[in-house]
Amino acid sequence: MRVAVVSSSYPTAAEPVASLFLQDWVTALTSRGHEVTVVAPCDRHARDTLQQTGRLTVSLFQYAPPRSQTLAYGAGMFDNVRRNPFRLWQLPRFLRTQYHHAFGHAQRADVLHAHWLFPAGLVGAFIKRRTGVPLIVSIHSTDFHLLRSVPGGRGIARAIAREADRLHFVTEYHRSRFFEWLGERDAAHVSSYVVPMGVHDSLTEAPAHGFGAEPRIGFIGRLVPIKGVDRLLQACAQLGRIAGLRVAGTGPARDSLVRLARSLRVDAQFIGSVRGPAKIRFLDSCDVLVFPSRHYASGRSEGLPVTLLEALARGRVVIASDSGGIPEVIRHEQNGYLFAAQSTRELRSVLGRVLGSWDSATRVGFAASRTGRCFTASSLAQCHEDEYRMVLGNSAQRMIPA
Repeated sequence: MRVAVVSSSYPTAAEPVASLFLQDWVTALTSRGHEVTVVAPCDRHARDTLQQTGRLTVSLFQYAPPRSQTLAYGAGMFDNVRRNPFRLWQLPRFLRTQYHHAFGHAQRADVLHAHWLFPAGLVGAFIKRRTGVPLIVSIHSTDFHLLRSVPGGRGIARAIAREADRLHFVTEYHRSRFFEWLGERDAAHVSSYVVPMGVHDSLTEAPAHGFGAEPRIGFIGRLVPIKGVDRLLQACAQLGRIAGLRVAGTGPARDSLVRLARSLRVDAQFIGSVRGPAKIRFLDSCDVLVFPSRHYASGRSEGLPVTLLEALARGRVVIASDSGGIPEVIRHEQNGYLFAAQSTRELRSVLGRVLGSWDSATRVGFAASRTGRCFTASSLAQCHEDEYRMVLGNSAQRMIPA
């Protein structure tokens, strides 16, 4: 099949880890024989480019003068706008430019797949209306909360949902929340499915390192407030027996987190972004991976962090908040540990118990690897492929005269 993918971010030379899970998903699709074209914005350092490698074409578009392109990437569109609402002036041109870049690719595609409800889902809905190409829209987490926070957001979501052939959610939690917000009358006419974003197959293929006698603690993810790294630093400081905390990732909160670690006298090493073999080495260098994500009073929460699935795939001991869709994968004290997302005190308590009973915690880590192997990008790509065939079959049936 020929699949046109519309997204608000994709790994670039300057932003190599932006939506890296999307790149893994695309790679899995192309490895199954499909031709994929990705249409995404340039980062602030780049101009329009068109790159083709085998079955993959990546079309990056410029929607403003390079240095002014600050709507996407960085902390993500939701946080970028929240930190500086004036960035919204870029949105009309972003939508218009992505539509024009994606339209021609969509006309030559069998399926159009938009990642994130907004803005890509809206662009996809306009293209679907003009071309009739079957449309699937993936809803993650921040896109849903972005629309919830703006006037008229529910009307936009309803219009996109009506136009889409299928809505894809990465967690059951966000599917139920989305349809609850949309309203029963609209939800009854929308077809959907739930499939997490997968981990690169290499994470389950390479032998994992064993656990150390003294557990080493780490975090991997974007350095933004919702990820809660500041809470992990506070918990480590209060426990006072952390040999060294390793933090992998980049983001706008990095400098403030470095200062916080120093003020709390936590021995923390910030090593920047990791990918490929370096990511495997990082995960294996940590015995415990902590995901202290926040759940805001506004309802904003995590989806299901791919980095958490990666930690499971490497058989690490995972401690995570019960935010968003995380409890759909982590079963407390069976394949990981959960704590209440609102409670830093409970994070400290669970982390202390894991460190204090390390022998039993390592057994939980062994169970984690069995869970992680269920979430490879290749196996989950087949789920999307099945959905593509379903919407193509439905589309063909609609075209047959009665």
